[in-house]
Amino acid sequence: MSYLLIDIGNSYSKYALVDNNRLSSISHVKNSQFMDVLNSGALKTTERPKGVVLVSVIEKSLTNNIIDKLSKFFNCAVQQIKTSPIALGVTCGYTDYSLLGADRWVAMIAALSWVKKSPQLEPVLVVDCGTVLTVDVVNAEGQHLGGWMMPGRLLMSQALGQKASGILTGLEHSELDLQGNNAQQDEPVIGKSTWQCVNAGGQLAEAGFITECLLQAEKLLGVAPLCILTGGGAKEIAPLLTMRVEYVPELILNGLALFTE
Repeated sequence: MSYLLIDIGNSYSKYALVDNNRLSSISHVKNSQFMDVLNSGALKTTERPKGVVLVSVIEKSLTNNIIDKLSKFFNCAVQQIKTSPIALGVTCGYTDYSLLGADRWVAMIAALSWVKKSPQLEPVLVVDCGTVLTVDVVNAEGQHLGGWMMPGRLLMSQALGQKASGILTGLEHSELDLQGNNAQQDEPVIGKSTWQCVNAGGQLAEAGFITECLLQAEKLLGVAPLCILTGGGAKEIAPLLTMRVEYVPELILNGLALFTE
């Protein structure tokens, strides 16, 4: 019997079924449309899931509303994953663990599980290129050593739109590029219109930030960690990085699946 996995991010939600560690029926939708999807019954599966495992970074009241609807709709338990001092071999590095975003926590757990399957256990740099770009360091023993955060490309574009609106005609196209609709990965990253310049600058800012995070992590660890890349903007950033990179688009869903075992 399968479980329903749901990852509610800052801008988008992903959901999938998992059965015997295999994901299926993977879908994503804007958060503004997620409740419509839920109310329409589009999440309904051919059989009632054994349970629902969910991680959410949105407002607590909205999350509770979604959990309540899911519980009634599927008539099963809904487990919300929250950050804890330790889980599935990963130890939180925050002084106050409750302040670490649950999505980052699940991503780190998934990343450690990923490297455990490889011939050599090694530290990881967990990079999530979403609305907020987050980077976390986890050593080979599963100790979270800390991390870094910065606004993602879309937030940077929106900030320019708010503070320098006169120069940004057609800024809405930057969101299309963030989802990989227009980016040309076999050409230099350079803009030929204002909004393209903004988006290209955002890409280079993200790539440079990740590269510097890797250098700082290497100083901390004494060895270069493996970079595990996920998030909506990761596919466009991966070719700009010169370090070892594993692109794992469903990293958080993979992490949620570990809580069903």
